[in-house]
Amino acid sequence: MELKILESDAVTPPKDFRLPEFAREVFDMYDGQTKTITLKCTNEMIKIILYRFGKNVVTKPLDAGYFKVEAEVSVSQTLFA
Repeated sequence: MELKILESDAVTPPKDFRLPEFAREVFDMYDGQTKTITLKCTNEMIKIILYRFGKNVVTKPLDAGYFKVEAEVSVSQTLFA
C-alpha cells in the first residue's frame, strides 16, 4: 500500500470549523456527548488547565487553594479515567 499526499482536502470542513477549539472540546476523548462541566482545581493546576482548554477559558477563584473552571468536553469513560 502506498500513501499519497493530496493537493486538496479529502472532505471540505464546515465554514465555522476551527481545529484548536475542536481539539480542546474533544479533550482527547472518544464517543461522548458534549457537555459543559465544572472542575474544582488546586491553584498549582492553572498551567495545565490553560494548556488543555486555552487561555480564554473562564476560571474563578474559590478560596486560597482552589479555583473552578467551566469547560465543554466530550463526556466519555476516557474523561473519567
